[in-house]
Amino acid sequence: MLDSNGREAANSAVQKWISALGEVAPCNPCAKLDEGEIQLRPELDWIADERSLGKELSRSLRWIHVNRPGGASQFYVTLAPNAGNPQKEFVPRIALARSKDAFQLELMALIARVNDTHANLWSSPALRPPAGECLIPVKMRFIEGQAVVAEVSPGETILKRGDAIVELDGAAVADLVKRCAPYYAASNEPTKLRDIARTMLRGACVEASLKLRRDGGTIALKAARVKPNAEAMRSWAKNDRPGDAFQILPENVAYLKLSSIKAADAAEYVKKASETRGWIIDIRNYPSEFVPFALGQLLVDKPSDFVRFTIGDVANPGAFHWRAKLTVTPREPRYKGKLMILVDETTLSQAEYTAMAFRVAPGAVVLGSTTAAADGNVSPIPLPGGLRSMISGIGVFYPDNRPTQRVGIVPDVAVKPTIAGIRAGRDEVLEEAVRRILAQ
Repeated sequence: MLDSNGREAANSAVQKWISALGEVAPCNPCAKLDEGEIQLRPELDWIADERSLGKELSRSLRWIHVNRPGGASQFYVTLAPNAGNPQKEFVPRIALARSKDAFQLELMALIARVNDTHANLWSSPALRPPAGECLIPVKMRFIEGQAVVAEVSPGETILKRGDAIVELDGAAVADLVKRCAPYYAASNEPTKLRDIARTMLRGACVEASLKLRRDGGTIALKAARVKPNAEAMRSWAKNDRPGDAFQILPENVAYLKLSSIKAADAAEYVKKASETRGWIIDIRNYPSEFVPFALGQLLVDKPSDFVRFTIGDVANPGAFHWRAKLTVTPREPRYKGKLMILVDETTLSQAEYTAMAFRVAPGAVVLGSTTAAADGNVSPIPLPGGLRSMISGIGVFYPDNRPTQRVGIVPDVAVKPTIAGIRAGRDEVLEEAVRRILAQ
């Protein structure tokens, strides 16, 4: 097919391959599409497009589809040259890659088109540009549209919190982002920038030349790239407060971060929080344990629907059906006070699902910024050469059928950090949550 000269020859090659597989017998019984509780129908108009496929190939594909046997799982791939379909671009790019690394980068760029934060070429993350074994040991975030140093490693004296990097090794940060973005799979722009920020200072294990904004001026300096510290990298993947999982803040406000939560301690957290002026649950992280029900049931005063899923129809690829809503059922001891839930771009997958469960608590306020928009579990995808990827495996919706995939958990109150706040070492999102509790 790759050697075909033009559309007609390519269609003929596909038809020849189909014919070589043998005749498709009439089905009995045949697979049927159940129209009940259907959320998404298969997009099959393309197999009737004789202008693109030719009469013979179109006829063969329609015959195969109509005669799908009932009771069996079906697998097929959309070959349609639709306007928004990247296959026409990527099939030759992948096929003509001149090295293993080039092959993997082309796959990475194709996977990024899925717009799914769960997706990536997870077997080869080190290849994602900018590549390199070392990095400048600071935590970067995009704040107010700028690449900002959010935290520095102990002993780091060159860079400071609040430094806004504008050039790296002679390249403008805006150009670096534009060059790297096609290789970063993400459900939304904040999450894409989150991931670029985490790797943008990678490179060879040598000094890097930087130009940055600091204290109202622009300065140039050099900073050493070093081997990454795994513990620091894990710490920088979250934006919650240092210290114990449960804390009492100076204003007599309870604080719980899910990055080190213990499900078995849920009732004890509630008892302690009930003696304070309000409770802040921080999900600007990934939960250490699964607690949507263990803790969520202690936050509601009545059975509360919080989510519903869609599931794929294996007999009709491309069809998805609604599942029953899931409910949080109240249990004692119950928390009855003010509740703030903190989220941002680090709130991903299980963390987003947890935020949905807690959000149905009476008077709960979700505060922060839009989450990573890849809710739910994942489906692994093995690829040639021992490579692997995955995608978000189920549709996750609110009980009223509003989607979360590629949308995220949108806060009730939008609060984002500022460069001035980062420079001062403040957590402005947490501060706003405290302010609102004390003002109520």
